[in-house]
Amino acid sequence: MSARRVSLIAALFVAVGPFAMALYTPAMPEVVEAFGTTNGMVKLTLTLYFAGFACAQLIAGPLSDAIGRRPVIIGFMGLFAAASVLALLAPGIETLMAARFLQGVGASAGVAISRAVVRDLFEGHDSSQIMNTIGIILALAPALAPTLGGVLVTLAGWRSIFAVMALVGLIVIAVTATGLRETVIADRSRLNLRELMRSYGVLAGNRHFMTASLTIAGSMGALYTQATILPFVLMQ
Repeated sequence: MSARRVSLIAALFVAVGPFAMALYTPAMPEVVEAFGTTNGMVKLTLTLYFAGFACAQLIAGPLSDAIGRRPVIIGFMGLFAAASVLALLAPGIETLMAARFLQGVGASAGVAISRAVVRDLFEGHDSSQIMNTIGIILALAPALAPTLGGVLVTLAGWRSIFAVMALVGLIVIAVTATGLRETVIADRSRLNLRELMRSYGVLAGNRHFMTASLTIAGSMGALYTQATILPFVLMQ
C-alpha cells in the first residue's frame, strides 16, 4: 500500500475517538433537559466515554497482534456503531451512560492500531511523515467537531449526533474492509496475559516513560476537563 493511502486510513482510524468526544459536547445541556437529569449525570457520560477509550487501548493493541489488524478494527468499530445506535435510541440517562462507555471502547482501537499499521509497513522518514499527517488530523478532528455538533443540535436535535457517529463507524468498517490489507501475521501466542502484564510492569517502572506519559496525560486531562465543563458555562 502507498504511503498516502496508509496516511489517510490511519488518520481516519485515529480521528474517530476525539471526533466522537467533541461532537457530543454541544449536546450535553440539551441532554440534561431531555432526560430531566442533572449536569453531573450528563458529565458522567463523557467521563465514562474517556474511561472506555483509555482502558480498552490496552486490549486492542495486543489483540490486533494476535488475530490481525483488520478483524480488530472491524469488530471494535462495529461495537462503536452499535453503541451509537443504542445512544440514539436511549430512553434514559442510564442507557446513554452505558452506550457512551461502549462507544469509548469501540473507538479505542483506532488510536492503538493506526500506529501499529504504520509501524508494520514503514520506517524512518516515511513513518515520520505519516505520523505527522496523523497528528494534524488528530488536532483538526476535535477542533471542527464541536461546530458540527452545534449545527446538528440546532437543526435536528441532540439524537442526530449519534446518528452521525453510527454513520462514521460504518464508514470506517467499509474503508477497512475494502482499502486496508492485513499488515501483520496473526499469532495467537502473543495474547499471553502474564507476558502482557510483565511488559506493562516494565513500562510502569521506567522513569522516562512515566514522566513523558504523565506530562501528556496532564495536558490531555486539562483539555478534556474543559470540554466537559465548557458547554454548561457557555449556556449560562
